[in-house]
Amino acid sequence: MIKKIISYCLFIVMIFAAAGCKDNVVESEAAYNLSYNRPGLLDSITGDCSVVITRAYGLDSMDFRSASKIKMEFNAYTDADISFLKFYYLNADTAVNIINLEGSDMINRTSVEANVPSTKQYCYLRLGLRSSICTGDIFHIKLRDLKIYTK
Repeated sequence: MIKKIISYCLFIVMIFAAAGCKDNVVESEAAYNLSYNRPGLLDSITGDCSVVITRAYGLDSMDFRSASKIKMEFNAYTDADISFLKFYYLNADTAVNIINLEGSDMINRTSVEANVPSTKQYCYLRLGLRSSICTGDIFHIKLRDLKIYTK
């Protein structure tokens, strides 16, 4: 008799638990699709505080017409406090920044997400080595293993 009561109670608890989980269903977010992949070293710039070096790279034509967001994953490093990394396209000879990372705190991360305009453009990447501290030390900025995802 006690076994039947315990079994009945467990059955009731399982039904309530299953009903409670039904309301907490997490809808999966739309997945990102890989749109661009450039493994290996893209650039490594070295200089002292008196040098301001900026390099731009043409990446590829990217179609963002069916995308609302992009996610860039990369391996980057800088020890110069006002260096920058910009991802942009040209519109009538004007650079339109999609992603603009400035300073070592923003560059020394592994990914960044941003909204993207509905366009198909040739995209560029610009790296800049700059430092506000002049100690005579050599500063660096590196970028490698770039992946761009769209959703």
